[in-house]
Amino acid sequence: MIAAPDGGAYHYENDARGLGTAGSGDVLAGIIAGLAYAGLYRATGNLWTAIIAHAVTNLVLGLWVLHSGAWGYW
Repeated sequence: MIAAPDGGAYHYENDARGLGTAGSGDVLAGIIAGLAYAGLYRATGNLWTAIIAHAVTNLVLGLWVLHSGAWGYW
């Protein structure tokens, strides 16, 4: 369930059981990535550097999913 600030709500109907599941590693990966982006921001003092790094990370993940067919990560 996704809630909007205006009070509306959206129920996601697709199956994404692998995400948020204990032991799947997505939470740990998110924490590590968040710390890396925060460290990049602190080191450069420029938020856009961290934003671009995040975009590049998502691009690489997307290309990997397309290549490997591991749609559970999407």
